Amino acid sequence: MKRDSGRISVFALSDVARGVTIRGLSYPVEDIDLPRTSHLGVSNAFIGEPSRISVADGDLLVVYQTLK
Repeated sequence: MKRDSGRISVFALSDVARGVTIRGLSYPVEDIDLPRTSHLGVSNAFIGEPSRISVADGDLLVVYQTLK
């Protein structure tokens, strides 16, 4: 997905989402374990590059907020 504006938040729905990678956003991460209680995935911003979110094991909830 390529966006120039907006925010995206990523939350683990399982106890721990393993191997989470977020690319093309203001705060990229590579192959991390994201616990359900973590704030790490909250309010990331699009920067006009193609973005990608992936998880090796577990479930993620991804919330996209447009900015006006």
